[in-house]
Amino acid sequence: NSLRLAVAQSVDKKIALFDESGNKKEVFSTKAFKSKNYLIKDITFSPCSSKLAIAQSDNIVTIYNLGLKWGEKKTICNKFEQETMVNCIFWHSLKLNEIYIGLLSGKVVCGLLTKNSSSVLYSTESLV
Repeated sequence: NSLRLAVAQSVDKKIALFDESGNKKEVFSTKAFKSKNYLIKDITFSPCSSKLAIAQSDNIVTIYNLGLKWGEKKTICNKFEQETMVNCIFWHSLKLNEIYIGLLSGKVVCGLLTKNSSSVLYSTESLV
């Protein structure tokens, strides 16, 4: 909704949130899944900016519920474990309960937030 900006801080694996004026409002830590030595590969907001999806190199996409107001508690509401490293993610503006996940293995996966499950949509021989 253009009222928030998220920046992944690679050194400490934290996410900094900024308001529409560029003022830093909040910072929160991401959670390791398989290895404490992971990287944040990609981040994307839900269309309403109340959730943030974070793709990590330890084979997971984690969805954080940020709330609609500053200062609300950040909670994990969905996790999508993958067979290989996640390279990119996309949240479609018209399909609010679906997130698309690109893997290094060449697969495109659709994560269904309502069912907390995912399925392969497309597979190729090169990374997505």
